[in-house]
Amino acid sequence: MRFVLLILGAVALIWYGKYGAGGLFADVRLVRVAGGGAGGYAVSCLAGRDTAVISEIFVSGALPPDEALPLPDSVSGEVAVWQSVYPFGDDLRAVLLTVWGASALVCDSAVFEWRPDGARSQFWEKLDLLVVPSAGREEILTVRELFRPRLLAVIPPCDGVPPMPNIICGQGEDGGFRYDFGVRRGRLAIPPTP
Repeated sequence: MRFVLLILGAVALIWYGKYGAGGLFADVRLVRVAGGGAGGYAVSCLAGRDTAVISEIFVSGALPPDEALPLPDSVSGEVAVWQSVYPFGDDLRAVLLTVWGASALVCDSAVFEWRPDGARSQFWEKLDLLVVPSAGREEILTVRELFRPRLLAVIPPCDGVPPMPNIICGQGEDGGFRYDFGVRRGRLAIPPTP
């Protein structure tokens, strides 16, 4: 009997460690970066058992203007805040998402412009996710070093993307892509490989 109780206790601890206090029935929280084969993509916050969209922005070439950024929104008590920021204190603009204690910075191709040696973003080692357009290997590695995010999502095509565990890039057969970052305890988790 003790052996059976020990096994059941071990299974319960493993289950708790994997799913947390909410268990299997807890609401899902995701930050999704997705797009079709025609270019452009959306960054969305989804929550709930049916993963309803809380808030999202669309990026087609350049970042949306300030007036197109969603206002802080609330669905079932969940709040996603989008704001324009200037990571280097110059004219390079990016859009910062803060949701569930996690942070994601969305940049357009201006992020690949030359920066002096030793330059660092004000978000250096502070971001959970950095989203950048497709670029060559050297540009991606340079931007990664300027920001040092936990995760770096590159918009396809993925030809020059270095194969590193925290750099995510993948494309479906139809040219579309989707990266789902689960949010747990204020951290984003790496999505499964497409």
